[in-house]
Amino acid sequence: MLIGPAYFIPTLALSENYDFSYIPKLSATIDGLTFLSLIDALIAIMNKTKTLNIPFHKKASVRLLLINKALAIVNKVQLYASKQS
Repeated sequence: MLIGPAYFIPTLALSENYDFSYIPKLSATIDGLTFLSLIDALIAIMNKTKTLNIPFHKKASVRLLLINKALAIVNKVQLYASKQS
């Protein structure tokens, strides 16, 4: 339903040299945050937790580990992409 009206929205006039290199990092960040949210939800379901107001510091070490792994994967993908170019 949201795609149809987008047809009538005027497009942005961007120069030919516009740099879109930030989009993969932005996408990876959003995907990583989604992944962490889904992991939190899975843990809550497995523990039969009815509320998710667990203090952040108790999960911080696990989140930091997952974020570091996600960043390492993003860096490997960027390195691979730069070698292909």
